[in-house]
Amino acid sequence: MATEKSTAGAPLQPFGNVEWVKSFSEAPVKIYSNICREALDATARRLQVHANYVKKLSECDGPADALTCHGEFVQSFVSSFFEDGRRAFETWRKAISPPGPK
Repeated sequence: MATEKSTAGAPLQPFGNVEWVKSFSEAPVKIYSNICREALDATARRLQVHANYVKKLSECDGPADALTCHGEFVQSFVSSFFEDGRRAFETWRKAISPPGPK
């Protein structure tokens, strides 16, 4: 009879060493998690700006004050929109760039 090796407790690795797969799977996860984190940060900033706008709008005395408040909000919204786009691009660029020397 042929003797068989006992594999009890040994992990099943049908393709041999699969450590190389880890490097391929880590990159997309890193990219997606960084982009999602940045998107959540941007959403939190937008919600805070909107909350401040509504609070300031509620304190306006007349139509002229409300119009001024709305103009300031639109100006800050547009500038922060471009800032958030820049941050998202930087996050994406850092995630796909190769790591520097250690």
